[in-house]
Amino acid sequence: MNRFTTVKLDFNDELHALFLLSSLPDTWDAFAQTVSNSVPQGKLSTDIVTNSLFNEETRRKTYTVGTDIAQAFVAESMRMSTYRGQRDGESSH
Repeated sequence: MNRFTTVKLDFNDELHALFLLSSLPDTWDAFAQTVSNSVPQGKLSTDIVTNSLFNEETRRKTYTVGTDIAQAFVAESMRMSTYRGQRDGESSH
C-alpha cells in the first residue's frame, strides 16, 4: 500500500475492504459474497472484513480438526471390526 500513498492515491476504508475481499483465493468466493451482502447499510469496512476473516479462519480450522477426528474414529472402528471378523473367523474352523 505504500506505493499508492507515494503517488497520492487515497484508498478509503471501503475500497480497502473491497480490495482485501477480492484478493482472497477462489475457495473463499462464497465467504466474500456473504460478507459483502451482509454489511450494515451496505458499507464495507476493513474492520468488518478482518473480523469476518478471523472468524471464518477459526471456523474452518475447527471444522478441519473435527473432520480429522471423525475420520480417525471411523478408520479405527473399521480396523477393530476387521480384527474382530478375522478373530471370529479363525475360531469357527
